[in-house]
Amino acid sequence: MWYIYIAMFAARCLYYVAWKLTDTAISISGISYDETTKKFDKIVSVDIWNIEFGDSAKTMIDSWNHMTAVWLKHYVYERCPKKFGPTFVTFMVSAFWHGFYPNYYWFFFNAFLITECSWIVFKNRHLFSFMPPKVRAILANFVSLQSISLHGIGFALLTLDKVHTYFSSMYYFHTIGMIIIFALGKAIPTKSEKWKPE
Repeated sequence: MWYIYIAMFAARCLYYVAWKLTDTAISISGISYDETTKKFDKIVSVDIWNIEFGDSAKTMIDSWNHMTAVWLKHYVYERCPKKFGPTFVTFMVSAFWHGFYPNYYWFFFNAFLITECSWIVFKNRHLFSFMPPKVRAILANFVSLQSISLHGIGFALLTLDKVHTYFSSMYYFHTIGMIIIFALGKAIPTKSEKWKPE
């Protein structure tokens, strides 16, 4: 799996460079200056640290194309009735925004599963209390980044036959695993909690 991580890290770096150049231009214009923090952080396209070293898939996804994530949160997620599943609808709107290649919908369906599984693991984090906190953080980062990297390749392949060839070579183990975690997470009642403050 290390080769997937290296390939996807190289691919992510292309986006990091483009977004950081955009952030530089916005900062030079003064638009991103925040009077409260006295920093140029009002508009941030990407948070590289949270993507590479975040402790959950949700943190990583929220940090990628950050301002679009903020827009989707306010104009899709928060306005979507709960009965329609706002998280799923938000990811499908994002897929539609990217275009009409079927693999985009496959990618964002899996991103939805990754986010939901991350939430389920967070709610059941007491199961991992036997591990030292630093080990938990490293494991959470590794699993989350590998999950996103596995599906990130599918995003770039564009055609369904290539996506099928790629995922079938791994017997769709990751997607099937996430569906099982998702189903178990919905079956096991837990008290309602919010994500930990960032």
